[in-house]
Amino acid sequence: MVLISCGGGLTDEQRRKIKEEMETNQIKKISEAEITDATMSNGRRLADVLTKTNKADSLAKAENVKIKWLQAGQADVTEMERQLIEAYLTQLSGGSMDNVQKIGTDSLLYTVPVIIKRDDGVDEVKGIWSIYFTRKQIVLGL
Repeated sequence: MVLISCGGGLTDEQRRKIKEEMETNQIKKISEAEITDATMSNGRRLADVLTKTNKADSLAKAENVKIKWLQAGQADVTEMERQLIEAYLTQLSGGSMDNVQKIGTDSLLYTVPVIIKRDDGVDEVKGIWSIYFTRKQIVLGL
């Protein structure tokens, strides 16, 4: 009787789940560069979806992020968002213009401008997608 009760009653499925949980909780060293790169990758992926579907609310809910559309003159923006809008408006240049900013100790902000070409051929910033990620979510994704 004693041997049977101490033998453990975990099924193979329970053992597998415990092993996966132990692997997930292992301490791993991740550099700031890796976190920034992962944030860029995730931000670009979501920005690509936004340009095709423009369904920010459902995408934000599905991906567990906060997504905002920012435009010049908008009143409900943070100081950092206002500075980013101004920077994008004054610095139209070729190449990739997306960006990652650290917000405090636990958040990351990915921004990318939506640029349109006016009839006179001049590039103009229509607005900016800003996507807020938690640091934990990025690290766990790595």
